[in-house]
Amino acid sequence: MSAKKFPIPEKYIELLFGVGASVVIIGALMKITHFNSEFISGNSMLTIGLVTEAVIFLVAGVRGYFLTAEDSSPAKEGGAIANIASETEALKAAFIETTAGLNDLKLKVSYNRPYKKGREIFGALVPFDKVWRTGANEATTFTTNQPLYMKGFTIPAGEYTIWTVPRDSVWQVMFNTKKYPWGVDSEMKPMWDPNYDLLEIDVPVEKLNSVVEQFTIAFDNSTDNLKLTMAWDQTKISVPLEISKNSD
Repeated sequence: MSAKKFPIPEKYIELLFGVGASVVIIGALMKITHFNSEFISGNSMLTIGLVTEAVIFLVAGVRGYFLTAEDSSPAKEGGAIANIASETEALKAAFIETTAGLNDLKLKVSYNRPYKKGREIFGALVPFDKVWRTGANEATTFTTNQPLYMKGFTIPAGEYTIWTVPRDSVWQVMFNTKKYPWGVDSEMKPMWDPNYDLLEIDVPVEKLNSVVEQFTIAFDNSTDNLKLTMAWDQTKISVPLEISKNSD
C-alpha cells in the first residue's frame, strides 16, 4: 500500500505561519500601546494570533509525520534495497576466476569483467601508453603452482598481480609481486608500484573481426602451446606460457 500524501502544500503552510506571526505582533503592539478600536482589542488580536500560530504548528507537525511515513514507505525502502542488491549482484557477476590445468600445472586468474556497452575502448576509455589495472575494481591476480617460462624470463610459483600498458600494435604486460587492496586509488590512478615488477614483456596485438562485449581473460591450449589471452572489443593479446626449464 502506498503512503498518503499530505493535502496542504508546504508553500501555503509557510504563508499561514507568516500571517499568524503578523497577527501576534500586531496584537502585542496594540496591547503595549493600549490601543483599542471599536472592532477589536489588543488582547483579542493577540489571542487570535497565538491561537492561529498554535493551529499552524499542529498542522506542520501532522504534515511532518506524513512526509516521514512517505519517505520510509515499504515501496521506497524496497526500491533502495533492490538497488543495493542489484549493484551487489552486478559486482559479483563481473568478478570471475579462470583456471587451467596441464598435467601437474595449475593456473588461475582472478579478475573483473567490464562491458563495452557501445563505447570505444582502447585509446579512449582505456588510454594508450598508460598503465591499466587490466579489468575493473580489484587488481587482476595470476596464480601458478609451478615456475613458468615467458619469453626468456622465469616466474617462480606464487601469486602475482597483472598490469598492462595497452598500445595500438603492442602491449606491455607486467607481472608484479605486490598485493594491492584495489586496482586504483582515490584519484583513479593505478595502484601499481613498478618497484615490485618481476617481469615486463611485450606482446603483439591481434585485431579481431568480431566484437568481444565483455573483457575476457582465458587460457588457450588449442595448439598445444599454452597462452594467457586477453580480449575486449576488437583487440586481443596472447602471452605465451611454458613450464620453466628450471622447474625440474
